[in-house]
Amino acid sequence: MARWTVFACPVHRGIGESIGFEEKGEFEGTEEEALAWFAERAGGYTADRKKVRRREVFKSSDRSYFVRLHGRFMTTLHVLRLTERISDTGLSGPTDAPDPFAAPGTTD
Repeated sequence: MARWTVFACPVHRGIGESIGFEEKGEFEGTEEEALAWFAERAGGYTADRKKVRRREVFKSSDRSYFVRLHGRFMTTLHVLRLTERISDTGLSGPTDAPDPFAAPGTTD
Protein backbone atom coordinates (compact mmCIF):
# COMPACT_ATOMS: atom_id res chain seq x y z
CA MET A 1 0.00 0.00 0.00
CA ALA A 2 1.16 3.49 -0.80
CA ARG A 3 1.55 6.12 1.92
CA TRP A 4 0.07 9.58 1.28
CA THR A 5 0.51 12.89 3.13
CA VAL A 6 -1.39 16.17 2.85
CA PHE A 7 0.55 19.40 3.23
CA ALA A 8 -0.98 22.85 3.61
CA CYS A 9 0.77 26.09 2.81
CA PRO A 10 -0.73 29.46 3.71
CA VAL A 11 -0.37 32.08 1.00
CA HIS A 12 0.83 35.33 2.57
CA ARG A 13 0.50 38.72 1.01
CA GLY A 14 2.82 40.61 3.37
CA ILE A 15 6.44 41.47 2.67
CA GLY A 16 8.95 39.40 4.59
CA GLU A 17 6.47 36.83 5.85
CA SER A 18 7.73 33.28 5.70
CA ILE A 19 5.83 30.60 3.86
CA GLY A 20 5.98 27.12 5.31
CA PHE A 21 4.29 23.80 4.73
CA GLU A 22 2.43 22.05 7.53
CA GLU A 23 1.66 18.35 7.50
CA LYS A 24 -2.10 17.98 7.91
CA GLY A 25 -2.71 14.26 7.66
CA GLU A 26 -1.56 10.88 6.43
CA PHE A 27 -3.34 8.08 4.65
CA GLU A 28 -2.41 4.60 3.51
CA GLY A 29 -4.18 3.12 0.52
CA THR A 30 -4.49 3.08 -3.24
CA GLU A 31 -4.23 6.21 -5.34
CA GLU A 32 -7.99 6.24 -5.94
CA GLU A 33 -8.68 5.96 -2.20
CA ALA A 34 -6.15 8.71 -1.44
CA LEU A 35 -7.67 11.07 -4.02
CA ALA A 36 -11.16 10.57 -2.57
CA TRP A 37 -9.84 11.04 0.99
CA PHE A 38 -8.01 14.21 -0.06
CA ALA A 39 -11.02 15.73 -1.86
CA GLU A 40 -13.13 15.17 1.24
CA ARG A 41 -10.54 16.81 3.51
CA ALA A 42 -10.07 19.77 1.15
CA GLY A 43 -13.80 20.44 1.18
CA GLY A 44 -13.80 20.74 4.97
CA TYR A 45 -10.44 22.47 5.49
CA THR A 46 -10.47 25.22 8.16
CA ALA A 47 -6.73 25.86 8.80
CA ASP A 48 -7.47 25.37 12.51
CA ARG A 49 -9.62 28.51 12.53
CA LYS A 50 -12.48 28.47 15.04
CA LYS A 51 -15.02 30.23 12.85
CA VAL A 52 -15.16 30.12 9.09
CA ARG A 53 -18.09 32.03 7.63
CA ARG A 54 -17.43 30.99 4.06
CA ARG A 55 -15.09 28.50 2.39
CA GLU A 56 -14.21 28.51 -1.31
CA VAL A 57 -12.41 25.46 -2.67
CA PHE A 58 -10.76 25.48 -6.10
CA LYS A 59 -9.33 22.33 -7.67
CA SER A 60 -6.15 22.91 -9.65
CA SER A 61 -5.40 19.20 -10.11
CA ASP A 62 -6.31 15.88 -8.50
CA ARG A 63 -3.49 16.45 -6.03
CA SER A 64 -3.74 20.20 -5.45
CA TYR A 65 -6.48 22.48 -4.12
CA PHE A 66 -6.62 26.21 -3.38
CA VAL A 67 -8.81 27.17 -0.41
CA ARG A 68 -10.02 30.67 0.46
CA LEU A 69 -11.36 30.98 4.02
CA HIS A 70 -13.49 33.97 4.94
CA GLY A 71 -13.77 34.88 8.61
CA ARG A 72 -15.47 37.79 10.29
CA PHE A 73 -12.52 40.15 9.89
CA MET A 74 -10.04 38.39 7.64
CA THR A 75 -9.75 36.21 4.55
CA THR A 76 -6.89 33.71 4.32
CA LEU A 77 -5.61 31.70 1.36
CA HIS A 78 -4.15 28.19 1.45
CA VAL A 79 -2.71 25.66 -0.99
CA LEU A 80 -3.27 21.98 -0.16
CA ARG A 81 -1.16 19.27 -1.76
CA LEU A 82 -1.44 15.50 -1.71
CA THR A 83 1.94 13.77 -1.90
CA GLU A 84 2.87 10.11 -2.24
CA ARG A 85 5.83 8.69 -0.36
CA ILE A 86 8.19 7.23 -2.93
CA SER A 87 11.15 6.47 -0.69
CA ASP A 88 11.89 5.76 2.97
CA THR A 89 15.36 4.68 4.06
CA GLY A 90 13.87 3.35 7.31
CA LEU A 91 11.97 0.64 5.48
CA SER A 92 13.54 -2.63 4.45
CA GLY A 93 13.03 -3.62 0.86
CA PRO A 94 14.77 -4.21 -2.43
CA THR A 95 17.99 -2.25 -2.73
CA ASP A 96 18.79 -3.09 -6.34
CA ALA A 97 16.68 -0.24 -7.77
CA PRO A 98 18.72 2.25 -9.78
CA ASP A 99 19.41 5.63 -8.24
CA PRO A 100 17.40 8.16 -10.30
CA PHE A 101 19.82 10.93 -9.32
CA ALA A 102 23.05 9.13 -10.20
CA ALA A 103 25.09 10.35 -13.16
CA PRO A 104 24.60 8.25 -16.30
CA GLY A 105 26.93 5.23 -16.43
CA THR A 106 27.63 5.17 -12.67
CA THR A 107 26.42 2.70 -10.09
CA ASP A 108 26.06 3.08 -6.37
